[in-house]
Amino acid sequence: MSLDFFKVFDCRHISGDDIEKLRLFTVRKGGGFLADYLSHDTADGKVVSPALYDEEMHNARVYLVIDKETDELAGYFALKAGYIAVHPSRRLFTKEFDTVPGVELANFAVNDSYIQAHGEQKGLGASIFKYCVLPIARDAQDYVGIRFIYIFALPDEGLIKRYQNYGFTRLNRLQEKSTHKLIRPRYDRGCIFMYQTL
Repeated sequence: MSLDFFKVFDCRHISGDDIEKLRLFTVRKGGGFLADYLSHDTADGKVVSPALYDEEMHNARVYLVIDKETDELAGYFALKAGYIAVHPSRRLFTKEFDTVPGVELANFAVNDSYIQAHGEQKGLGASIFKYCVLPIARDAQDYVGIRFIYIFALPDEGLIKRYQNYGFTRLNRLQEKSTHKLIRPRYDRGCIFMYQTL
C-alpha cells in the first residue's frame, strides 16, 4: 500500500456514533480482548465500549481506520502518553530509575472480518502504522517531549516478527526482565516490551 492510503481510508477518533461498527470488529486467534476493548455485551445485555470510555476520559486517544467507500471499520489503534524506565538502581529500602518519555501503542489491531472480505488490502497493519500511528506520534513531539514509541506485544513469535518489521526492537533479556518489573501495566502481564526511536 502506498500514499494512496488516504484515498481509500479515513483515520479519525472513535465516537459514540460508531457502536455498530465496533460490534462487527473481529480479531483472529488469541486476540479476542482487542475486539472486546472496542465493544462487548455485558451479562445484563448492555453494550459497553472500554475504548470509547478511554477516549472520553482522556485515558487514551483511540483512532478508527474506516474504509471510505464501504464505511467499514478496517482497523484501530490507541495511543497513550508514557515513559520507559531506564538505569534501575537499588538504595537501602527503595528502587530508583530514570525515565525517557514515550508514546505507548496501547492497542493495535486490524479487523479480521474486513480483511477476509477485502483480500486485496494486504499489509494493512503496516500501512496503518506507517501512515497513521507514526505521523501522530511525531506530530505530538512538536508539543511535548517524546523520544520513543513502544508497545507491550503479545508473546507470539509471528507478532513479534511483524513488529520488528515495523521497526520495533526488543531489549536484551536482562533489560527486558528489569523493565517489565518496573513499568509493565498489570493488563500486559506476559507481554513483550518493544520500542523504536521516533
